[in-house]
Amino acid sequence: MKLKTISAAILFATILLMMSVPLPSVKADKGPRYDDWIVRYYSDVEAAYAALKAGDVHMVGYEISSDLYADAIADPNIGLGPVGDRGMYEFDLNSNYTIQDYPGIESPLFGEKRADFRRALALMSPKDRFISQCAGGFADRIDQPIAYMHKGWRNTSYWYEDGTFPYEYDPDAAAALLDAAGFVQGTTTNPDYDSGLSWSAEYIRTYPSDHPQKPGQDMDPIQICIRNNDLRRFCAGNILLDIMLKIGMPCDVTYGALNEMYDKVMVNMNYHIYTGGWSLGRFPALSVHDLYHDDYWYPKGPNYVTGKNESNLGNYPELDAMLELAYYPPDFATAQAELKKALGFHADMQITIPLWSARSFWAWNSDIKGVVNGEGVGPENGYTFMNAYKVSGGPLVYGTIGAPVAMNIISSSWYYDYQNLDRFNMASGIDAPPYVSAADQNGFITGWTTSTWVDPDDTETKAHITQNYRSDGYFTKPVTGNQGENVNTTHIYASVWYYYQVVDAWINPGVQDIKTLRIPDAGTIDYYWDVPGYWSTYQGGVYLLSFDWFTAGGISVETTETLTADGTTGYLGTTDKVFWVKSADASGTPLTLGVDYDIYMSDLSANAADIRIINPTYLGQAITVTYLAVGDPYGYTPNNQPWNTILEGCGMFYVTEFIPGVGHGMTLKRSSHFYMEKPLLGEIDFVKKPSGGYKIDIFDVVIAASAYGSEGGAVPDVNWFPGADLAPGIPKVDIFDIVTVTGKYGQEFDIPPP
Repeated sequence: MKLKTISAAILFATILLMMSVPLPSVKADKGPRYDDWIVRYYSDVEAAYAALKAGDVHMVGYEISSDLYADAIADPNIGLGPVGDRGMYEFDLNSNYTIQDYPGIESPLFGEKRADFRRALALMSPKDRFISQCAGGFADRIDQPIAYMHKGWRNTSYWYEDGTFPYEYDPDAAAALLDAAGFVQGTTTNPDYDSGLSWSAEYIRTYPSDHPQKPGQDMDPIQICIRNNDLRRFCAGNILLDIMLKIGMPCDVTYGALNEMYDKVMVNMNYHIYTGGWSLGRFPALSVHDLYHDDYWYPKGPNYVTGKNESNLGNYPELDAMLELAYYPPDFATAQAELKKALGFHADMQITIPLWSARSFWAWNSDIKGVVNGEGVGPENGYTFMNAYKVSGGPLVYGTIGAPVAMNIISSSWYYDYQNLDRFNMASGIDAPPYVSAADQNGFITGWTTSTWVDPDDTETKAHITQNYRSDGYFTKPVTGNQGENVNTTHIYASVWYYYQVVDAWINPGVQDIKTLRIPDAGTIDYYWDVPGYWSTYQGGVYLLSFDWFTAGGISVETTETLTADGTTGYLGTTDKVFWVKSADASGTPLTLGVDYDIYMSDLSANAADIRIINPTYLGQAITVTYLAVGDPYGYTPNNQPWNTILEGCGMFYVTEFIPGVGHGMTLKRSSHFYMEKPLLGEIDFVKKPSGGYKIDIFDVVIAASAYGSEGGAVPDVNWFPGADLAPGIPKVDIFDIVTVTGKYGQEFDIPPP
């Protein structure tokens, strides 16, 4: 006890001494702390972890399993970061009327009509067993499609901790429900019958008597797709498969990693059950809307679950209406209340079977310092890639558990894609500090205001958001690292309208409700929304694209045409999907963007948006316009352009080498043209200050002092805080880390230019 008191006294004295002489702030280099990174692709987390142990990888870019954790805590060279994941794992159930393997045959999972079949599947899903046996206890159970950390949004009528979930594991009840729903046993012997189980079926179950194509006939095999590059999902899927077979459901199973499942599940929706998983956003109302609203049921879209009926109409219009009320609320309380109703409907219908949110650990070599173990996401965040460094030098290798399905900033949709794309691209949205994900803060955006506007087209009051941006960011060319265009509001304007016109782009839901944009000056954009939505503040952010990128081989087309502005609405009716106007004139008189014309949402055009004359002087006149329109952005890269020309971005790194596929990877170098300054070693909380920059202050000192003495090797201590482990040595917050923080006390960095 005396030793601890002395240690605490020494620590306190050291902190006071170091804090008593604040040092002046200095202008830092731009971009990340560490110059050289490699993202290397492995087949699964086991392979990536084995590479970590062998020294071929320095950080594993995914949560490790309980078995790997047991190995890691015995290795003093491995640091661990605990993470309660902002994500979910679930059994995705396809409610579509039919699937490609059985054309014209009504699916047993179809819509509200066959909800009891899906409920029976829930009764056949031993969630607690999944968590203990498959996840090794490294998970929190969920009963609705939200992350466990967001359980405050749950509908309390359908949640196990409230004692209200109606579909707890009970295979006897499942068998009875199948019988009641008409999926009774037929006369074909079930090869998986187990006479020792009361619920096991001696005969294969049949379609119900009201089935439109096969009444009373043996069921066609259920198509179940099980991921085999995640042992947790592999385990859970096989447990469910075994129960389904024993209960009398014939099944065909497909095993594979995401790239092997992608076309079958996400493109063709040719499946019944899939062992899915999602990394979710900050706000459940937005995530749930995009995952389950009928608008997003299309190939490669986020919703491959809810499906269409036999008339090609959405299966769950009642759910769509609830989701819209949560998505377009007047305030936060309304959003939460309406989402709870939607979650209750989802749980009652068992549209999917949510299973768990991971509660696991991420692993890295003890040679890596400055890891920012973000709330809900772990080290997979921009702050880690800005701040972390490798003590011994040489490239820092980040091992992912899959290769990107595509490297396409327009159409890419999966986690593994963005583990690559986010390294050299930058989005324009509002940031959040790493340890308080519900908070907002500046980043490339230096400020924003929220107000309303009255739309003269319908006199309705709608959302108006003004955002201000930094002027010191640049695009960086791949391979060479040469400086490209200065990032400004014209890039934001053009990028927003490009994503807007590509209606199946992954980011499109965030911009689809924009009515128009205005650029009052080089550092400001006004978003005029077509909705009164509370969430509009957080929408509209897109990845920023350069005009060099736009004009690369077929990604855009330049069109010149003379059109007559509608005498009432002002719309020109452009032939192609305009996203940027290079010039416009009326009989030789040049017109000005934002004064005489702008791009607007258009229900009157064949395209999603159109050029609109807003100066009454030119209504009904012939207008000659030269504009850029969307070309072909699809492919592994946009329009399948060579990576060494098309992988340009304004993010923190630039790409120097890229080879697709497991066993290969991407090589990155620090971009000195990124807007953000290299972090001072000693910044911990990464919370912006009134200056607009970061400051090493008392909050950083308190975090470091609270973690003093804690270790992240072996079993991590309760107060272990990876972001405070900054100085060389084992994964431990020691006096050298305290000195690292206090030695720069009072210094600021990354203050935006005026």
